[in-house]
Amino acid sequence: RSLHHPPGGSSPQSFHERQQVTSLFLSLKGILKEVQANLQQPDVIDERMKRRFIEKIPEAPPLTWWEQKMIAEKIGLVNLTSKAKRLGDRIKEDVEKFSFVKEGTSNMFGISYCTVDAPAEQIFADITIINTHEATRLHKEKNGDLPRKQWLNIDGSRSQQFSVAK
Repeated sequence: RSLHHPPGGSSPQSFHERQQVTSLFLSLKGILKEVQANLQQPDVIDERMKRRFIEKIPEAPPLTWWEQKMIAEKIGLVNLTSKAKRLGDRIKEDVEKFSFVKEGTSNMFGISYCTVDAPAEQIFADITIINTHEATRLHKEKNGDLPRKQWLNIDGSRSQQFSVAK
């Protein structure tokens, strides 16, 4: 074999064409990585998702009967647990914690209170929009490649489920 002919019986021209295609591919790959590095802005995307959620709040459809019932039950639970006892010496902490045992049962509830200096719409967005780039990054740092998955609008409702492996 001559040093001018590539192995495998290919002609010099097809070998040269493959080298050009490989070179072109590597150049294009480098350009795309640069574009991605300059355009990828996960913080901006997360903020836009939350802002869009807040803008859509006035357009939300009215609550269903089942949603109203669930809220009424939760408000009843808040009223029921209003006489909860403070846990330990937590009066100087940011989050106050209480426990409550319903009389005549073994039902125990834990309650936490805190003051948040933010508009209600922002807090609602932070609680609801949970599948963000930031959350994904933090999960990956803490849990590696363990899965996390979010299901939205389960059975046509506005409910969501979020599962995280740990």
